[in-house]
Amino acid sequence: MKKKLLLVLLFVLPLIVVLSCIPSPAPEVEITTFSNYNIDVLPGDTLGFVDTVGFEVKNGVDAILQGMYIDYYKAYDSLHQEKFTTTHYYALGTFLPASSDSDTIEIYLYNFPIPMRDAVNGLYADTSIRSMRGTIHFIITDAYGNGKRIDLTHDIGIWRLDK
Repeated sequence: MKKKLLLVLLFVLPLIVVLSCIPSPAPEVEITTFSNYNIDVLPGDTLGFVDTVGFEVKNGVDAILQGMYIDYYKAYDSLHQEKFTTTHYYALGTFLPASSDSDTIEIYLYNFPIPMRDAVNGLYADTSIRSMRGTIHFIITDAYGNGKRIDLTHDIGIWRLDK
């Protein structure tokens, strides 16, 4: 009995050690829905809203949408853009479950707020531009605490409404 137990431990223990050393892949997340790409603003606006943002995990690794920040660029024309400001980091903490072969799971964020106070102030302070481009950076990590991180980006336009 002791010999059988010893043999089992000699095979099982190394197997557990080897399997625990195999790294887990980073999550593969895709933005599947982004409902409006342009937001019209007036002086004093502090938030814009995107109707729907949808995410899908493609490779079976659960993920967490940790947060986001936005880089804003002055858009003089399609070829000439200049970085204007970056927002603070906003924590989201949204769990994104993985899809399997037999089903697709999409997580939707409705009426998603876009902070834009500094961008709107800059847009109305500089009369040579009519719009700004915002690049939203979504920070996503694996849900297992392995430190795997990906950054998804999506662009939006902010347009000044003149009288």
